[in-house]
Amino acid sequence: MASLENKVIVITGSSSGIGAQTALHLAQYKPRLVLVARRQELLEKVAEHAQCREKGLPKDKLTAIGKASQPLKGIGENMDIAKVIQFLASDDSAFVTGESIHVDGGRHLMGASATAKKDMKS
Repeated sequence: MASLENKVIVITGSSSGIGAQTALHLAQYKPRLVLVARRQELLEKVAEHAQCREKGLPKDKLTAIGKASQPLKGIGENMDIAKVIQFLASDDSAFVTGESIHVDGGRHLMGASATAKKDMKS
């Protein structure tokens, strides 16, 4: 298998089950893990799990993104994206051109480095 060291791997649903076990398994290959989940408390447990440290994954290679990382205090639902798509497909968006629409609860306003630092402290 090709080396995973320093490759960025995003694991959604990583607060429990298959997502959590995937994170713990991949830790031994020393990638840059980005763990994403809605359940902040469980996500923090996975991010701080001793097995990740035992397998040699340094703290600076692990980012946990959960509810606390969002200015609006929550990760969006599928319907939030669907509503944006509905708007863009409708006549109401006729005057909208070349825009990036962030459906992320304001997370993009915080900046990646500030968010990563905040996530690792919590």
